[in-house]
Amino acid sequence: MNNLIIISCSNLKRDYACRADEMYIGPFFTKLYDLAKRIGGDIYISSAKYGLITPDTIIEPYDFYIMSPFEDTLMRRGVISPKTRTSISWRRRNRRNPIVENVYKCKLTQSGITNQNYDMTYVGVSEYYIKHLEKIVLKNPYKNLTLGGKGMFNLCSTDYLEKQYDRLNELPLGFRKQHLNVKY
Repeated sequence: MNNLIIISCSNLKRDYACRADEMYIGPFFTKLYDLAKRIGGDIYISSAKYGLITPDTIIEPYDFYIMSPFEDTLMRRGVISPKTRTSISWRRRNRRNPIVENVYKCKLTQSGITNQNYDMTYVGVSEYYIKHLEKIVLKNPYKNLTLGGKGMFNLCSTDYLEKQYDRLNELPLGFRKQHLNVKY
C-alpha cells in the first residue's frame, strides 16, 4: 500500500544544523515519528519554517510558530495585534505571527505535494497546521493519528500513540470537521 504520513515537528530542537528527524527532540514528535516508521510510506514533517520536509532534509534550528486558532480569532477581531498580544508568553510574542503562517502556506503550495496519488494518508499534526494542510495538501480524506488522544499531555505522557498502530483500521476517514464529531 502506498501511504502518505504527515507528522508534526517539535518546538524542542537541537541547536545545530542536522537532519530533520534528528533536529526535533520533543516527546510528541518522537512518538509520532516512531509510529510513522511502523506504518511505512512517504513521511513528511510539517514545519512552520520549511513547510513539508522529508526526515533526511538538512535544516537549521529555528524558533517560529504558527498562531493558535484562538490567537488568530482574537487578531481578526482586533482584540490583539502581533506586536502587543498577551495571550502567549513574551518569549514567543515575536515569533508566532501571521507572517510565519503565510510563509508556511507558500511553502506547502510550492512543494506540490497532495495526497491524491496515495492509497492512504495518515496525519498527526496540531490544529494550528491542519487547516492549511486541508486547503493545500489534503485533497482526499485522511486518518487522524491523534484522534481521541484527549490533549497533548495525554498523547505525550501515555502509550496512546504507540497503541494507535493496532487501531489504524478503526480510525475513520474524513476531514477535520468529521474527525471532531467522532466520539471515543
